[in-house]
Amino acid sequence: MKVLKPVEGKMQGCLHAGLAREVLPLRYELAVGFGAVTLTRNRKTIWSGDEAFAERPKTVRWAETQAAKDPTADWRLFFDAPLSSRLYQRQGRNRWVLVKQGNGFA
Repeated sequence: MKVLKPVEGKMQGCLHAGLAREVLPLRYELAVGFGAVTLTRNRKTIWSGDEAFAERPKTVRWAETQAAKDPTADWRLFFDAPLSSRLYQRQGRNRWVLVKQGNGFA
């Protein structure tokens, strides 16, 4: 796995999107409200959805549980919303690091 260089979190989109977190906490929900979050392993989609309105939303902890089954793979979480997009790469146990951010799909 090629470890990507971390980037500094910047303000994005609307005030709701806010400052992009540089390292995701395990309790962070896999949600954007409008758009999708995608978990990949070696560039293949494992799960895609938006847990914004789920009663018990998936979190980064859930993604970490999946990643622990194959810890040497290249695991990524992509949050894609209208006014912001963020890509995180798993860089060690419980460590999901911001490696890219953009302006979203709108």
